[in-house]
Amino acid sequence: MKILTSSLIAASLLTSLSAESLGDAFKNGTVSGEIRAMYLSDSDINIEGYGIGGSVGYTTAEYKGLSAGATFYTVHGLGGADTETVDTLLLNGKESTSLLGQAYLQYKLSNTVFKVGRQQIDTPLAGSDDIRLIPNLFEAALIINSDLPNTTLIAGHVSKMMGLVDGPGDGFHHMSDASPASGIVSNEGVSVVAGIYSNEDIGVDAQLWDYYSHEVLNAVYFDLTYSISDFSVAGQYYTYSELGQVEDAGVKVGYDVMGAQGTYSNEDFSLDLTLAYNKVGDSDMGVSVFGTWGGYPEFVFADETWFYSFGTGAQDAQAYSFAVDYGCPKIDGLDFTLKYIGFDLNEDYGSQDVDIIDVIASYEVNDNMAFSATYENGTSDDVAFERDVFKVGATYSF
Repeated sequence: MKILTSSLIAASLLTSLSAESLGDAFKNGTVSGEIRAMYLSDSDINIEGYGIGGSVGYTTAEYKGLSAGATFYTVHGLGGADTETVDTLLLNGKESTSLLGQAYLQYKLSNTVFKVGRQQIDTPLAGSDDIRLIPNLFEAALIINSDLPNTTLIAGHVSKMMGLVDGPGDGFHHMSDASPASGIVSNEGVSVVAGIYSNEDIGVDAQLWDYYSHEVLNAVYFDLTYSISDFSVAGQYYTYSELGQVEDAGVKVGYDVMGAQGTYSNEDFSLDLTLAYNKVGDSDMGVSVFGTWGGYPEFVFADETWFYSFGTGAQDAQAYSFAVDYGCPKIDGLDFTLKYIGFDLNEDYGSQDVDIIDVIASYEVNDNMAFSATYENGTSDDVAFERDVFKVGATYSF
């Protein structure tokens, strides 16, 4: 079930080893990393390619509440039918490259965490979108507080990002450059505030986010989930509106999205059944900002195809999906997913119906080694849309 929470919260609030001196903080630090290999084939643009990447990071122990971390990333193409296109889809828009992707300081005082620098974050409308060889990464300053029962409060400013959606070239770019306003606004970031509530006793999870992209847009996201026994139901709503220089330039990004989702889980059969629905408002949207900062919060999503895939054709569109997730009881760590996704697109905007089928298998051999294979087929009887994507990945973590 795709209910979004912020992994930056979990990572920041973990209790780290404490040190009695600054020297001990470095001596007692931890090293971690992973190696990834991936093959990707996409018939829609006739590409086929291979790549390998990975990361290695070091995090100090905590000394008087202070800790630091750094992670180095590298990614390399191993050839394909069209190297430039393969780089765009497989290597997060990069040619073979290496960079210091995370470098941050963190200070923990009671139930409050301050974190500043390069880091990986996952929020509803800005996130790592970690489906390739390296994730999206961000430069940000964040404050995370958990004084209130069952509640986490977040405030901060995200200045830059790098990844699949951040514009041309290597390295980090301002958030405004990773938006449709890149030709209008430059050198601007996104200020964010959020409240997250989670109470297992009553089965309620909710979150509210506001993203103020200076001189570009304002976005508000909300979702609510209620769980009881083997069932859960969820609703979501988010909206964008242009502001500042973008509004003055007459560029329209305003629209809203609502969604609903229901899931039945049966632990005895290792089976999850999920129905989901999303609706995009009929608005004056002139530029699509779906997935602008790597956030795809819609309940209805395919592994490689979203509303974003159809650009402004998503206006006044709706989508629905049915998914079956099955965990093989005889082979621990082996899981299968079969999903149907239907996009009902408004023909007034040049698009009509598209059907997507996803077949996904994943196998976690142990805590360190995992494999996955994905096949996605997309067709349409109304427009010239036909797509076959095949993706195989292997990850070793340490």
